[in-house]
Amino acid sequence: MKFIKAADAGAPKTEEILSPRTIIWRRFRRNKIAMISLYVITVLILLAVFAPMIAPYERDDINLQYREQPPSAEYLFGTDRNGRDLFTRNLHGGRISLSVGIVASSIQMVIGVVLGSLAGYFGKWVDAVIMRITDMVLSFPFLALAITGAAILGPSIYNTMIIIGLLSWTETCRLVRGQFLSIKQMEYIEATRSLGFNEIRTIWRHMLPNAMAPILISATLIMANAVLIEAALSYLGLGVQPPIPSWGNILEPARSMDVLMRMWWLWLPPGLLIFISVLSINLIGDGLRDALDPRLKN
Repeated sequence: MKFIKAADAGAPKTEEILSPRTIIWRRFRRNKIAMISLYVITVLILLAVFAPMIAPYERDDINLQYREQPPSAEYLFGTDRNGRDLFTRNLHGGRISLSVGIVASSIQMVIGVVLGSLAGYFGKWVDAVIMRITDMVLSFPFLALAITGAAILGPSIYNTMIIIGLLSWTETCRLVRGQFLSIKQMEYIEATRSLGFNEIRTIWRHMLPNAMAPILISATLIMANAVLIEAALSYLGLGVQPPIPSWGNILEPARSMDVLMRMWWLWLPPGLLIFISVLSINLIGDGLRDALDPRLKN
């Protein structure tokens, strides 16, 4: 006959202590759509990174004998009007489109976070000046400003990144300002002031980490938007210029009704890639929003 020690029988079960990152990851993992989207965008990024090794042909190889060929075993996505392999072009186009999206969104996040932090923390005339500049930028139609900027600076990859980054920071700025206005009323921020902490340290070490949840969610939406804007500018001939491929300028032949009706392989693959990448990034953002919501259970 087995006996159970009284101490063991009455001992409470030890609860698992989880770090905030582990809790967020577990919540995110429960969202199946967000996880599938994460896998999809990861595959697209890997295909873009390793495009030179995966692509069956050189990016700019021209073979006029096989121009505008439909998809086949030799040319998986068919060929364009210059006889270039569209599978290869779309792989390399992903490198450009996703890179522009990442860099442009990084630029606008940095500008928006810095200006929003300063406006929310210092308030008064600093807040007034930054908010009036924000209102001024928002008062102009974005696409009109982007087209004007591209016409002045000239169409190129780097100019496209700069234009998107410099014109898209306003929403982030407003978001961060609102978060800081709320956070700076907290008791622990008052304590840092009474202890004489440096203002930059207070912003960087104590306030910004507590505002990161909405900033991260906003960053995903901003990146998706940047990919779309790059595609629009390149489609109009004001973004990335041929022969460098991007999903936007590969779509350019779709301006012709004849191409739309008879040569679907020239525009459908890049259009689907833009759609899938933007949708996946947005769904990841939705998953992050749910995972970072403190009202949800672990």
